[in-house]
Amino acid sequence: MADIREYKTLFFNRIRFENIFFIIFAGGLIGVLTAFNPLLENIFHRSVRLTLFDHNVFTIIPYELTILFCFFISFLLFLIVIFKHIKAWLNEILLILFILGIHITSLTRFVKIDLSEMALLALGALLIIRSMVQKEKIIISLLDILNILFIIIMLLSFTNTKMSTLLFYSLTLVKFVLILLVIHNYINSMDKMLFFIKIIVTLTVLSALLGYFQEVVFLKYHFTFTGMIERKTLWMILEYTSYGPMLRVPGFFETYKPYSFYMNTSILILFNYYIYNNDLTIKKKILLIVLICIMLGALMLTFSKDAFLALFIAISLSILVRWRYTFIYMVLFVLFLLTIITITQKWDNLYSEFYDTIHFGEPRIRLQLARDGIHGFFNRHPLIGIGLDSTHLYTRNYNGWAAHNVFIEAANAVGVVGLSIFMLLLFYSLFQFIKACITAESKTEKWISMGLFTAFLSYLIAIQFHPFFYEKLTWIFMALINSYMMIKSKSTIPQKDIIM
Repeated sequence: MADIREYKTLFFNRIRFENIFFIIFAGGLIGVLTAFNPLLENIFHRSVRLTLFDHNVFTIIPYELTILFCFFISFLLFLIVIFKHIKAWLNEILLILFILGIHITSLTRFVKIDLSEMALLALGALLIIRSMVQKEKIIISLLDILNILFIIIMLLSFTNTKMSTLLFYSLTLVKFVLILLVIHNYINSMDKMLFFIKIIVTLTVLSALLGYFQEVVFLKYHFTFTGMIERKTLWMILEYTSYGPMLRVPGFFETYKPYSFYMNTSILILFNYYIYNNDLTIKKKILLIVLICIMLGALMLTFSKDAFLALFIAISLSILVRWRYTFIYMVLFVLFLLTIITITQKWDNLYSEFYDTIHFGEPRIRLQLARDGIHGFFNRHPLIGIGLDSTHLYTRNYNGWAAHNVFIEAANAVGVVGLSIFMLLLFYSLFQFIKACITAESKTEKWISMGLFTAFLSYLIAIQFHPFFYEKLTWIFMALINSYMMIKSKSTIPQKDIIM
């Protein structure tokens, strides 16, 4: 008898009052709805003329409203159970969705907000709620203050263009503030930093595999298996080779350029991880080489020369910093090439090729765009610019292209004031990257700092040839180095290497 009483006590102690109240309330509501279902269906049938297969939607099945309400309650309970299970990993899940959303932006072009922006807004809302409820402090750094000043200049620049476009770009401006604020507030330990790096690398490898599939589908079926790409830019993802037209694979990005940025970033992170870890097992070494080769092949399918130039410079710098004596070999290799060119008397041919490329090839268009952008900047709105969406008005290009250089485009968009703050943001972050590399002590510190620094450097080189002034990756790099320096200042970096 005593055992039965103890069992009853335990049973009723486990049932919370809120659960009992919810069950009674939901059951009572279902009972009332069942009783009044015929009357409500009759009212809706007369007032709402919505048909499906020539039948009013409220008369398809008996007790339709009650059944729909039961389905809604069941779905709500399902969401509550799921939320309880993922509550502890909610931040990590939202960070994954943020990077995933960047990789699939072309799948959500039909809406004004994509998955990455929804995840970022959710992370921002959670950060504010926790600061109010749990009294957690929101960390605001010097980089955040500079970023807010930059956003203010962006807002002012819209006074020189249509103010209606401000509404369209308002979410973009909020996004730039949130990326910095959210990332360095959530990534506050080295474990979380490594987790975020894993997300970037993993999703980039998956995008690389998707790129191979896109190329095979295009070559075999002449079908572009991509997201929604604007018709006027569709021809830009085709490369005409001696083997016929090939697809400049974009993954599910809007174009192949952001795709190449993430390929370079992940390749350099894994490359530095490889060269700074001498105690890796054979399996890990083979896995790293395979992953690097997969992404390198996908990068080749973008046919992006500047991406390869940026990657070559960044890898050379990584090797030079890791093994300083290789500088001698690099100099000797350059001297050897110059000697071969001199002996074979190829200088005239090289000069002729360079001259023809600059004056008659694609660089000629880029130089003209740069000249137009600089001329427009000095003669129209030099102080605060012409706004984010109107930089193409400074050029006379028939495709409506803006200047293909990030600093010229920034000068056109936000003027000399905004450009100064933008350059301060970039060079402050670059200084922090260099400082992190110099002060790195442990093996983990070295490969993370060099991996991020060389990735950021390759990115800065690549955007000198393209109009990617307000690309998300710029702010992600700034947020990561900000987080890294905050983590390092707290001396919480573990000595154990846990990327794989």
